[in-house]
Amino acid sequence: MKNNRPSNTIINAFLLVVASLAIYLVGALIISGFQHTNKKIFKQLVVQVENQLNNISPSIYNGK
Repeated sequence: MKNNRPSNTIINAFLLVVASLAIYLVGALIISGFQHTNKKIFKQLVVQVENQLNNISPSIYNGK
């Protein structure tokens, strides 16, 4: 009788591909979260700098 089970090599290769895909997706999710947070921080920083410049010299900052 012939053995129809796939070899361990094929199973291991499949598991390696699945694990690699899972690691990639988790990494992409984490990086996406960091990018969103960095955008929020950067926007807040720009607003703070604009306010500081406006407080120092409104006429120069506003171009008047």
